[in-house]
Amino acid sequence: MNHICCKTGKNFNPAGALKQAGFSSLLFVVLVGLSLTVLTVGYMSSMRNLQSTAVTAHAQTQAQMQAMIGYQGLTEFLKGQSIENINKIETGTLTRNAMTIPFSKVSCGTGQYCFDITGKSGGASAILRSNFLISERLDKKTQTGSVFAGGLTVGGNSSLTGNGVSIAVKDGIVKNNSGTDISGQLTGITVEKYTASNFIKAEDLKDQANYTFSLDSSGNQVCEKANLYAAGGGVIAKQTFSCSQYNGITYSGGAWSIDSSKNLPAGVLWFKEKVVVNLTTTDLINTVISVGGIESKIPSGNKGVSYNAYAPNAYFIKIPLAVISKICGTSGAIPVQYCKSDGTLKPLDELDDSPANIGNILFLTNGQLALDSGNLGGKGGAVPNSVNYFGNLIASSGAGGTGLASAKFVGTGLINIFGNIVITGETDATELNGNIKVGLINADATGSSMPVLVKDFLAKGIRYM
Repeated sequence: MNHICCKTGKNFNPAGALKQAGFSSLLFVVLVGLSLTVLTVGYMSSMRNLQSTAVTAHAQTQAQMQAMIGYQGLTEFLKGQSIENINKIETGTLTRNAMTIPFSKVSCGTGQYCFDITGKSGGASAILRSNFLISERLDKKTQTGSVFAGGLTVGGNSSLTGNGVSIAVKDGIVKNNSGTDISGQLTGITVEKYTASNFIKAEDLKDQANYTFSLDSSGNQVCEKANLYAAGGGVIAKQTFSCSQYNGITYSGGAWSIDSSKNLPAGVLWFKEKVVVNLTTTDLINTVISVGGIESKIPSGNKGVSYNAYAPNAYFIKIPLAVISKICGTSGAIPVQYCKSDGTLKPLDELDDSPANIGNILFLTNGQLALDSGNLGGKGGAVPNSVNYFGNLIASSGAGGTGLASAKFVGTGLINIFGNIVITGETDATELNGNIKVGLINADATGSSMPVLVKDFLAKGIRYM
């Protein structure tokens, strides 16, 4: 039998084919393994990146939350501060929930206050810029009684009487020198417990004054006038004047001195330093404001003589035929607060509003208020000297750590206060010692209105920088 076969160009080797097939399988397995390894490494790297991103995002969120907490704290802080204090702030820190959060002021326009608040957490930081609109304006406050915020001591043979008035006193107690409560022994006076309240301060009314007196850093006297109607009826711009223009006001020995018998301008007199008011038989008719303190004094040796000091509005109210020129001055120097440009007083219903109610203040000081009563006149029970204060008397801060009482009454005579005496310093008690007699007489509805500084506060906006 003949066999027929075909011949090819390559040798066919079944065993070799099997070897190649095994290598392919192995290569496939290796490649799959490498792919899985690459995927695993990539996944782990991705997870690390995701974790890092999550940690960073968390830290950034915490930093932003801290900045927001700082914003809330700063808002609360600013609401309790005066514009004067806020203007002084440049940088600071807030402590909230055991966190210390720094902030700094940045410029952002007139009447606006901007602060950058920095929150930090885990290496991340966030700056929150806050914008506040803050302004202050005068409003009115009706004072319904006298105030002795630091307490009141009535000692010796002194007496305090009233005609149905109320006084607010620290802890609601009036004491004698032994510390005994004598509140129930006061004639015509109801004693109440004082609760904290806001009152005007000397600095608040500087821009509302008609005449300001102060010393500069070199000790030179600086006198300015403003808030006055000019001769033509317009209001004069603030301008300086010679401090010697009025011989009733002089400076010596660290204090300004007012002499009621000499030439004084009509209106509100403001002093940076302490002022001594020397009362004479010529009535004082002014509002006197001092940052440093006010002491009123009367001459010694006079017997049975009365001395009077009037707030401008009180003079008009108490004296039926009051000479208006004593309140409003003359052409070219008429106070705008409570007078009209023609030199007449504003209507009574307007005297209740600010700034006209500045004229209800007789004395206002941030320091000690000391009132002299003189000494008993004559012999054998003759009529004593009396000093009459018509208007509101305010010591807005008190002596405050100087070792002096916030207010004190000196002498052995008689003091009558036709208005409210408001002593808001909570550190030191008011002292009434010796043989002095003090009478508190109700101020009428108009006379009880006093200016108060109101702050308008608006949180305009926030944004992360």
